[in-house]
Amino acid sequence: MEVDAKWTQAHSVAGLIIAGGNGMRMGGVQKGLLEWHSKPLLEHIIDRLGPQCDFLTLNVNQQLDRYNQFGLPIINDHEYPQSGPLAGLYAGLSQISSDYLAIVPCDAPLLPRNLVEKLYAAAISHHGLAVVRTEHRIQPTFAIVNKSYLNSLKEFLDRGQRKTQLWFKENKTAIVEFPPENFININTPEDL
Repeated sequence: MEVDAKWTQAHSVAGLIIAGGNGMRMGGVQKGLLEWHSKPLLEHIIDRLGPQCDFLTLNVNQQLDRYNQFGLPIINDHEYPQSGPLAGLYAGLSQISSDYLAIVPCDAPLLPRNLVEKLYAAAISHHGLAVVRTEHRIQPTFAIVNKSYLNSLKEFLDRGQRKTQLWFKENKTAIVEFPPENFININTPEDL
């Protein structure tokens, strides 16, 4: 399914692929670099998210030389080390010029081709923040966030908080329902 060209021209949304983790469940291997169906997981994400955003960037903290091969600007999250996806979100929000930032993880190669459009529609009608839910389960690393939430996120991280779902719960977050099959994560070697 193609994203509506009129939609992408009318709305400026940056995209951030979160790949800043340590890959502990994969034995310390960077998940975004692992091959799935004959190409790196990250390449699948770029193919699906790229057409939905005006600008695409990558949150990584290790093996920068290997991630540079994808040709995306790299944002690290060293301001809040070991703070999970919210550290990447904070780094992304603090460095983009767009009003909105869509985030996705590097290990969900089937993400919907209309993800950003649906999240954006919910966010603009609901305080600028929206997250995915599948079968009554929040998927906190699939979201869109207005840049106005930067201070809220900084305060949350400064309190030592790291739980992504808790931050969304503390803020007025729109919930967007999707079928679960597009949000399968590659978390273990067996998933490949």
